[in-house]
Amino acid sequence: MGSSHSVHLPENQAVVRPNETPGETGYYRSIFANSKKTSDGLIDSLFDGQVNSVFEAFEYGVAKAGNNDCLGERRMEGEVAKEFVFQTFNEVQNRVRKFGSGLIKLGAVKGDRIGLFSQNNSCWTMTDLACSTYSFVSVPLYDTLGTSAVNFIAQQAEIKYVVCSQNKMKILSEVITESPSIKYIIQMENVTETDKAAYLAKGVHLFSFSEVEKFGAEGLADPIPPKPEDIFTLCYTSGTTGNPKGAILTHRNVVADSGAILHHLNGGEAFVRGVTFDIGDYHISYLPASHVFERLIQIVILSCGAAIGFSQGDVLKLFDDINALRPTFFPSVPRLLNRLYDKVTGAINQAGGVKKSLFDQGYAAKKDRLKHGIVTHSIWDGLLFNKIKAKLGGRVRMIITGSAPIGADVLEFLRICFCCNVFEGYGQTEASAASTVTLTGDCTVGHVGPPVPSVEIKLVDVPEMNYHATDKPNPRGEICVKGYSVFPGYYKDEQNTAEALDSQGWLHSGDIGLFLPNGCLKVIDRKKNIFKLSQGEYVAPEKLENVYVKHNLVAQIFVHGDSLQSTLVAIVVPDVETAVPYAKSNGIEGGLEGLCKNAAFQKKLLTELNALGKAGGLKGFELIKALRLESSPFTVENDLLTPTFKLKRPKAKQYYIAQIDEMYAEINSAPSSS
Repeated sequence: MGSSHSVHLPENQAVVRPNETPGETGYYRSIFANSKKTSDGLIDSLFDGQVNSVFEAFEYGVAKAGNNDCLGERRMEGEVAKEFVFQTFNEVQNRVRKFGSGLIKLGAVKGDRIGLFSQNNSCWTMTDLACSTYSFVSVPLYDTLGTSAVNFIAQQAEIKYVVCSQNKMKILSEVITESPSIKYIIQMENVTETDKAAYLAKGVHLFSFSEVEKFGAEGLADPIPPKPEDIFTLCYTSGTTGNPKGAILTHRNVVADSGAILHHLNGGEAFVRGVTFDIGDYHISYLPASHVFERLIQIVILSCGAAIGFSQGDVLKLFDDINALRPTFFPSVPRLLNRLYDKVTGAINQAGGVKKSLFDQGYAAKKDRLKHGIVTHSIWDGLLFNKIKAKLGGRVRMIITGSAPIGADVLEFLRICFCCNVFEGYGQTEASAASTVTLTGDCTVGHVGPPVPSVEIKLVDVPEMNYHATDKPNPRGEICVKGYSVFPGYYKDEQNTAEALDSQGWLHSGDIGLFLPNGCLKVIDRKKNIFKLSQGEYVAPEKLENVYVKHNLVAQIFVHGDSLQSTLVAIVVPDVETAVPYAKSNGIEGGLEGLCKNAAFQKKLLTELNALGKAGGLKGFELIKALRLESSPFTVENDLLTPTFKLKRPKAKQYYIAQIDEMYAEINSAPSSS
């Protein structure tokens, strides 16, 4: 992926089909949407129609890679992790068929829901593959949703079998008391006869993963290949309010998106050796397999004959896992990449002197080459950047990021310092993951690329926010997606399905975007979280937070307002890595806690944030009038973030209601200065 030659990108990265509907743009689609397998030209499969289900995707990989590495985990000596040990594709296929046959022996039939409850590991992925091989439906569970949500999923999906790791058994034992559909639990580790008896008393059969494999080995069942329209998975999304929603994803949905991404990154070809993934490539699996981003990556990786190495599941040990595996592909999310950026740039700035000067020279030289899509340099890489690249094992040739916006400076830094293409994608669970991805060699910033060739995209007016399809110079509006990778709806949930999908099959994302002249999409706002202030002005808090969080002392921020108030307030979590040194250098005692209680610092930060807001083009009513500092971060564990790290605004309001009321009391009692 690290080319030393100029990349000639097409002038137009999307084509636009006419649309006569008032208040809407035309239909934007990929320049690679030229599949001859479908009447509308959009891609609906992998490898030009050869692969139409996840079962066929894995079989394709087995036929190609056979005795090459497939799934790997670290060998343990006590508590010490050693080298990665891999099963081959042939070995994994054999175990998948034994395990799936074992489930059939326990009574599983086509369409049965199989719950998956563990961190990423080989057993998780083999269970998922067994479900596709025998036409079962996998239903990932994750405890960050909370026990009540796991209960809800188990009951709504009528899960009969759960494949679970030992460390999740305590939660699952609480769930089964309220979820009578669960009749079988397969623990990934060995089980005792005592445990079996205890669960049998509750009406549940307990087996180990290896036992179920042995059942299957006694009489292997022939695969029951799913049809493209069959359900692949029920992928539950937590949302910010209410019960989780079970997005129905069919085999066609996910293989269409997988095939579209390969076409997209390979410049319109189904497979190009050495460009995306091949035998000898390694993916580090640490993003939750219960989310569609990691699921889709695994489908693509395995279909291409590349290997997956599983992290230990401890974020503090991730970089140790990376150095042990030395992956060639690194998918990530902005949260982690921002930390990587902060640590490297912080170390360079702290070093100063000759080291800083040398880094700046090399950075400037490579930055100039980015204009031509070149991410390598014959001199500076050897002198400087290969040492930084080693932080990700030294072999990474492709990074892809999604799930949230990432700063232009961070994207530029990654391309320069890790000497590889960095792709940014946009999408959602309901569209099987990616609806747009930047093209290979596109090193420009400020957009998320053109549509992938399994979908087309239009923008629809949002008049209450003053976004219109006729806006000049760029059309703006709500991003709507339609195509083979768009889901058919939420499971047993007509109301939410009707809100997400219109009568013509368009998925309404709730995001606001604009199309650049070259057909690339830029996400600029969020529709769903807008609220109106008392003077009638609409506010999109996520847009404001994305501006304010750029301050080097801010780690997280929650901006709040409501229709009874004319101003905005905020809760700010300072960045411990910058705030603590700031407190020390300014003589503020007590570290982060002391800083958060310091009135002078609070006042200074408010002034600086509003200066940042003005510089970022925020209007007067979008500036915060008061803030409170919080030393404890917003997390999934304290229920202020969703498992995909989106802020739960109703929860945050409830959690900080005392501070919010206090701030508004201060604002409303102060004499007017405007």
